[in-house]
Amino acid sequence: MCSSDLIDLASTVNGGHTLAVDTAGTTTFGGVVGGTTALTSVTTDAPGTTDINTTTITTTGDQTYNDPVVLGAGTTLTSSGLVDFKQIVDGGYALKVAGDAEFDGVVGYLGTALSSLEVTGTTAVDTEVIATTGTQTYDGAVTLAAPTTAMNGSLVTFKDALDGDSQLTVTGDAKFEGAVGSTTPLSNLEITGTTDIDTTAITTNGEQTYDDAVTLDSDTDLTGSTVDFKKTVDGEHALTVTGGAEFDGEVGQGTALASIDVTDDTEIFTDKVSTSGTQDYQGDTELNAATIGLAGSTVTFGSIVIHPAALTITGNAVFDGEVGVGTSNALTSLDVTGTTAIDTDAITTSDTQEYGGKVTLGHSTTLTGSSVKFDGAVDPATPYDLTIDGDATFDGAVTGVDDLLVTGMTSLGASITTSGTQEYDGAITLTGDSTLTGTTPTFGSTIDGGYNLTTDFSGTTTFANAIGSITPLASLVVEGSGTTDINAATIKTTGDQTYNDAVTLSSDATLTSTSTGNIDFVSTVDGAHNLTVDTAGTTTFGGAVGGTTALTGVTTDAGGTTDISGGSVKTTGDQTYNDAVVLGADTTLMSTGSGDIDLASTVDGAFTLAVDTGGTTTFGGAVGG
Repeated sequence: MCSSDLIDLASTVNGGHTLAVDTAGTTTFGGVVGGTTALTSVTTDAPGTTDINTTTITTTGDQTYNDPVVLGAGTTLTSSGLVDFKQIVDGGYALKVAGDAEFDGVVGYLGTALSSLEVTGTTAVDTEVIATTGTQTYDGAVTLAAPTTAMNGSLVTFKDALDGDSQLTVTGDAKFEGAVGSTTPLSNLEITGTTDIDTTAITTNGEQTYDDAVTLDSDTDLTGSTVDFKKTVDGEHALTVTGGAEFDGEVGQGTALASIDVTDDTEIFTDKVSTSGTQDYQGDTELNAATIGLAGSTVTFGSIVIHPAALTITGNAVFDGEVGVGTSNALTSLDVTGTTAIDTDAITTSDTQEYGGKVTLGHSTTLTGSSVKFDGAVDPATPYDLTIDGDATFDGAVTGVDDLLVTGMTSLGASITTSGTQEYDGAITLTGDSTLTGTTPTFGSTIDGGYNLTTDFSGTTTFANAIGSITPLASLVVEGSGTTDINAATIKTTGDQTYNDAVTLSSDATLTSTSTGNIDFVSTVDGAHNLTVDTAGTTTFGGAVGGTTALTGVTTDAGGTTDISGGSVKTTGDQTYNDAVVLGADTTLMSTGSGDIDLASTVDGAFTLAVDTGGTTTFGGAVGG
């Protein structure tokens, strides 16, 4: 052999022996090699090139191509050992290695891309590029040894394990059927085309980037510093991201994922993420789309949720970190259709919040928004404070809260029970019958609405503003465990008013029932102000009136009756009873300031009546008739 001569094996080569070709020229295999009797091995030297213009080369041992290889035909290299390409491989044909393969030089990149590549055994890739115009299929385990590896093809399929501390880029579609990085994690992974994940794990030390649609055909755990899904993710399987995650395309809109679990921070740039089961975002969650819908059985946020977005959770929700707190971080709105567990101190939106199901508190919390609506019950297992910084709507019963504060207006359609105080700074509108129970209430504005209101507080119930002036209440009942302070000019109902506890007047007050409701003072009434009662029903004074602090005056209207059963009515000024008076006990009517006492209608009752005033006492109707 001469150092640069051509060695042309134009026809078949057979025989159970080793073939070594040593030339700086071109070695050509023109016929089938080992077709009848497999060679033991084939070795070409480093200089020159090897042209494979045959369909088959078969050996029982290794095939080692130390020089560049050019394919002149679609070929299958079969070896029970290793097929090792030490330098480049080119040629626009299909290459199949039936056995193990090693690529130490670029494939299909410097010259002509192969049409396709298939390796049935293991593959060692110690080169920067493998390029095909068609598919690449690796049936056995693949090991990457170069710092960066690019596999360019229409579809690159890894049927078995893939390992190696290499930055792998697949330019084209990819399918993973074996674990990736389980022995030696990849440094980074990027797929420019679609990705089919049919393996339990893909592990990288750095980022994973999926530029096109991802389909899950298996429950999988993607482990990396950040896993970025640039487009859609679908597949009825569980997705775990051990690390950070970024979702730029819709998730689960073709086929809902079984579940999502992200162990670190998550950025959501898409409008829809759907799972048939749970979604768990353990790190910080950044919402980077104008509207975002998360649909799942339960969506859990283990840390903060920030950035302006209208967030809708179709399913149950758990908030373990602050939501919308910080400069420019408030959510636009929040809507949860299922139950909500709030185990954080603050949820902030610039617009509305709506909770469709039961709400539980695991922490004293402030909900800040233009309005906060509870469609279901609020029922913490342990008493915590609840502050609504904005308007509030309660359509479900509230129980188990410690202190309740609403800074805006309140729409009240259910009962509220607290172990502590209740404070309503804005106007209250009743949209249903309601009972308010607690220690001390503060009503900072008006109360209206055509429904029944019952208050039951152990402290002082203060009405500081008009009640029923716009829309009269159906009825008002104040239970007897505390005291009532009326500092409102008007209390108006269509039906009854019942004050079971002691009443103190802190301003002149007119109590009105617009139909025939009864107005009943079961206990005492005190306070240096005028009391006017206007009803066609029965006005009952069941306790002493003015016994501690004389009223300024008392007036009842012409309709109905007045039942005086408390023993005394004391004023500094006038007392005018325009309706019929019935005594239910021995009674003394007294004006300490010489006011007139006018009994304009009848007076009845088998009891003693004493009138004590320096003014005029008038009996305008029959007495004892």
